[in-house]
Amino acid sequence: MKDGLGPRYAFYGPLGVMHMNANGIEDYMNRFAGGMVNVLRDLGPTPTFEESEARTMVTEALNAEMPVSRMAEFVADRERRLAELCKLKKRFDAEAQNGL
Repeated sequence: MKDGLGPRYAFYGPLGVMHMNANGIEDYMNRFAGGMVNVLRDLGPTPTFEESEARTMVTEALNAEMPVSRMAEFVADRERRLAELCKLKKRFDAEAQNGL
């Protein structure tokens, strides 16, 4: 997500991305709605994360990637990245107002 749709979502949101990934949102829905419904049906019940196995897996994966002992570092880095992304988005918005 962080290297794929995430940056696009940051600038256009999920619906804007869907809109641009086809010939408009209507075309997107006509082409992909059936597949999306099938995927959602296949997923089964939504996990509550009260189940110990699911909760343990998520916790272990996140702690391996971002140890709680270093959380302040990760939060500071996140804030820095978001600030830079905001600056870039403002620049792109200004360019778009000037005719791209």
